[in-house]
Amino acid sequence: MLLLARLTGSAKETARSARVRGFALLIPALLVTAVLLKPVAAAPRQSAAELGTAFVAKILCSGVFISRRNIEETLHNTATRMVAGYYPQSFTDISLDPARKRITLSFENRIERSAKYYGSQGCIIDRPGVRGIDFMPVQVVPAPSLEKDEFWPYGESNELEQAADGVDIERIERAIEMHFLDQTAWPLSFLVVHDGMLIAERYVPMVSRETALDSWSMGKSVAASLLGVLVQRGWLDVLDAAPIEEWQGVGDPRSGIRIIDLLRMSSGLRFSQVTDAPSSWGQDHADHLYVYSGAVDVFEFAVGKPSEFPPDSIGRYRNSDPLIIGRIMRDTVTDHEQDYLTFPQRALFDPLGIQNHVLETDPYGNFILSGSVYGSARDWARLALLYLWDGRWKGEQILPSDWSSVVRTPAPAWSSDGKKGIYGGFFWLNTNGRWSLPEDTYYMSGSGVNVAFIVPSLDLVIVRMGLPAGRGVMEPSLNKALSEIVVSLPKSERL
Repeated sequence: MLLLARLTGSAKETARSARVRGFALLIPALLVTAVLLKPVAAAPRQSAAELGTAFVAKILCSGVFISRRNIEETLHNTATRMVAGYYPQSFTDISLDPARKRITLSFENRIERSAKYYGSQGCIIDRPGVRGIDFMPVQVVPAPSLEKDEFWPYGESNELEQAADGVDIERIERAIEMHFLDQTAWPLSFLVVHDGMLIAERYVPMVSRETALDSWSMGKSVAASLLGVLVQRGWLDVLDAAPIEEWQGVGDPRSGIRIIDLLRMSSGLRFSQVTDAPSSWGQDHADHLYVYSGAVDVFEFAVGKPSEFPPDSIGRYRNSDPLIIGRIMRDTVTDHEQDYLTFPQRALFDPLGIQNHVLETDPYGNFILSGSVYGSARDWARLALLYLWDGRWKGEQILPSDWSSVVRTPAPAWSSDGKKGIYGGFFWLNTNGRWSLPEDTYYMSGSGVNVAFIVPSLDLVIVRMGLPAGRGVMEPSLNKALSEIVVSLPKSERL
């Protein structure tokens, strides 16, 4: 039976019993006098200034050594804008060591934090008082599967394909041009794929077709894709309880969390977000951002969080859930005697011809798939096409045939006012009409605004990468471009 049918078939039961089942799981926990939980390894308490300094050092390191950006430009347009409002900024010195590929940052001449580039594992923050990492880096070499003269997506030709009859390509190009001329938008790259053909593409001068850019939370959709690979191979079933050993103690309410609950960000774990009241954080940081700045074992940190709500009862955007999916992926891959650090490239990226993605890790070698992923616009479009083509690529079923339907089915627990129907499985949904695209649009999204739109009804993929400076103010500009692109397609496709 297809996974989507199984999910749909259980929807009524889920809606009826989620809260009852969840609270039933909580009752034994209240009665048990002591529940043995594996504690999170104690990490040195870090001030907001220390965390902010470490985070900026990491962003600068990745910008310079992965994206090949200028350090001053990266500091101004990305690093300081990403920490603004969350961490204090009073940086007094920046030291770039090209030979060792390390960037060191000082805060008010009293705090010093650094990050170092480790090749295929990207840039990693040095732990407080400790330089270096706690695993052996691995070089990930993409398979040479692309022909330079063959059209995208199966090749890397710089030539665009001829648009299908009825497509007003000049109008599309004008729409993209106007978006790039809007000084509030801050785009870096923009491309349009229609009917499987790359028909429009634009970049700012500092970005090329191969430039791997920070995508932030688009990485969550990579986590969904890797989970899909494991499901397709028969190694996991998303309706099963999450196979986390630390959650299996008697009376532990977390034992009721299913893999699908994590995929839908409905685990119910207590994991503070930056939008929560600081008084609820417990320390000088919100958990949601701490995984990027704390230089901790992100899997252990997320897994060690206690339950706050019954699973599948509350939908909340929290980094804990994609990180725990990452932990499950690591354990599953290694259980099947596969190399963890090369698995994403071999199992997902190589078949699609993706050659520029960098998945960064914590100091312990765990992928931070909640956001630390760098990739080129063309490679993001390839991943989006995989979903548009129902998980099939060159005759090979990479993802389950109904996986695209699974990730774009509204998460039941996201039912409160303003959130109903807008989130699926590590993909956002356009059911609220936020974007000037059809309602069946679903998309990968990251701060910036970085987006990869998938529009099944129009056989359309649009990728737009940008700078955080445009966050919160560029949507009207992008929506105007999207509207123009839609009306530039053949009328028969817009009916």
